[in-house]
Amino acid sequence: MLKEASGAVRQMIERRDRFGLALLGLAVLGVVHALALPLSDTAADLNMRRTHGRLWGPAWAALQLAPAMYHFENTALVYRGESDEAPLQERAVNHHVSRVVYERGHWRGLDGGRGCYRYVLRSRYRGTSLTTEYRACRSPAGVVVRRLDR
Repeated sequence: MLKEASGAVRQMIERRDRFGLALLGLAVLGVVHALALPLSDTAADLNMRRTHGRLWGPAWAALQLAPAMYHFENTALVYRGESDEAPLQERAVNHHVSRVVYERGHWRGLDGGRGCYRYVLRSRYRGTSLTTEYRACRSPAGVVVRRLDR
């Protein structure tokens, strides 16, 4: 199998297949990133930002090939409006913690889907942590979601 893979790379080089080599480079970058995760706080922070929806542009695109990290401790808390009272919901999330904000049917389970909700997303891995907040409100156009930069 390794011989076949090296033959394919050799063919890409001989044909000057820049697109194929770029994809291969991105795949190698994803593997290096995944291997660096337990060794680098920066790698952990980048992956957390990706799963929180806080990483954009070329860095976001490059990290799409990295595996989703099931070993982060992800928690999502949902509050009514701007309240800091007890959360309406608190749950652990396996990966891509920001998907909680956009889940289909999630709103109907929260107070009948009326009003605004604040989502507090938290991830931890070893000594690195990240907290992101979103505000989601129902409007005539549908649901409007906005990240709160605090």
